[in-house]
Amino acid sequence: MRTETTCVLLVTYNRSHLLLPLLDQLKKQTKPVNGILIVDNAATDGTPEKLKDHGVIQDWQEDRLVQSDWGGVNVYYFRSPVNTGGSGGFAKAFELVQQLDYDLVWAMDDDVFPADDCLEQLAGRLTPDVQVCVPSRDDGNWEDTAITAYNLTNPFLFTLAQIKTLVWTRDLTTDTVEVADMVFEGPLMTMDVLKKTGVPNKDYFIKYDDTDYAHRLREHTRILYVKNAILHKKIIPSQDDMSAWNWSHYYLLRNQFVFDRTYGKNLAVKYFRPVWSVLVRSAVAVIRKRPYRIKLLVMAYKDALLGHMGKTLAPGTDITKL
Repeated sequence: MRTETTCVLLVTYNRSHLLLPLLDQLKKQTKPVNGILIVDNAATDGTPEKLKDHGVIQDWQEDRLVQSDWGGVNVYYFRSPVNTGGSGGFAKAFELVQQLDYDLVWAMDDDVFPADDCLEQLAGRLTPDVQVCVPSRDDGNWEDTAITAYNLTNPFLFTLAQIKTLVWTRDLTTDTVEVADMVFEGPLMTMDVLKKTGVPNKDYFIKYDDTDYAHRLREHTRILYVKNAILHKKIIPSQDDMSAWNWSHYYLLRNQFVFDRTYGKNLAVKYFRPVWSVLVRSAVAVIRKRPYRIKLLVMAYKDALLGHMGKTLAPGTDITKL
């Protein structure tokens, strides 16, 4: 009988200082990692050179998957010619991993650090009915939540705090809980369900590609949050960063509107909820004397309505000058 094999699917961009320790940690998993597929999203910090110096890869070519052996672990390295955003990076990684012969796929980006038994804990919860397991990022430095529901019926709920039903990990009374959403920070899935679901939607560019993918996964399987499978976050956003309106907030709004229009359970959610969101947020912007936010809202709504996806606003754009 064939031993179950696991391939890590890893997207990186300009974080080689975090990537190398992560790779070393993957080799320390109590359940062995058999392969690592790295998609380099056109990093400018010397990522391929550092990977070669570290012995992870022997060579690389742009826009081509190159295989190396790293102490018995198969490493597949793909360097993108351009930065396609997190969504494009994961879409490419999911596409490439389907060409490989592994049973399980463990997806993550470069700023996480799994506990030694994280993979073992996740794999131990997989069943024919549960083909995706999500780790907990609750470790004292970050307070994690399990997203147990995503409302697609109420047109008057528009902030994520309203739409998503969140359960703090500290409040969980069971070791696992079924969830409706996840982030691409450590979900373990079977190759079978991955192939049934396909690749993430690269057109989101950043934000919501993971929510969209979770929604599609649930057509084929239940998703389980595993409290004892710990995955540490290496970059902890401040409360100001999480609530800030900046160029990335445009993508959050646009993609949320697209998601509602795509998956809303009624016409009110599909067509009214994005409009309601724009109206209420615009009123708040006026009250708080932040008129530039209205321009951002209108831009996000129009692009969602017209199907203008991908990179439509340059990263780093000063939204106060739109």
